[in-house]
Amino acid sequence: MIYSVAGELAFKRENVVGLEVSGVGYKITMSAQSVGRLPSVGSAVKIFTHLAVREDGWELFGFLDEESLKVFELLISVSGVGPKSALSVLNNAAPSRVLSAVAQGKTELLEKSSGIGKRLAARIILELGDKARSVSVGGRAVEFEDVDRDVWEALKNLGYKERDIRRVLSKIEPKLTKLADRLRDALKKI
Repeated sequence: MIYSVAGELAFKRENVVGLEVSGVGYKITMSAQSVGRLPSVGSAVKIFTHLAVREDGWELFGFLDEESLKVFELLISVSGVGPKSALSVLNNAAPSRVLSAVAQGKTELLEKSSGIGKRLAARIILELGDKARSVSVGGRAVEFEDVDRDVWEALKNLGYKERDIRRVLSKIEPKLTKLADRLRDALKKI
């Protein structure tokens, strides 16, 4: 219904931002990772959105790119996965990593997210496995899942915080396919 909103960033908090558009302020719920990547308050931004309509109200969920929105909408199409759980999944991993995990039938990445247990992770994989293999997100292929897990472990062992690791994994150049190259790029960007 509301595909995107462009305007001036009025405020940003841990997982909520305010966007001023032609005199109307929109409160948009986003992942903490996405909020951290936004420019300073007062800057012009465009946020891709999903409007969740429930009995108790309407809520806008925001994303910095169409890929994240696409994966979010795939996740909430699964019975039992609500918008906040789907947002939690995307806060823990880049859209391509989520799709890779689902396509490969690996529940570990999903289970790290708030609101997603072993059963629900299995249901996500069952319902989205084929779709995840056919969705193209950012030109990143399924094979990055294992390589990025090794990059994650290496950065964790070097003492970096999980939120910093999550942030940098989504910024690694997609054309880099080898572990050493991806780790080197991550170290440059962290």
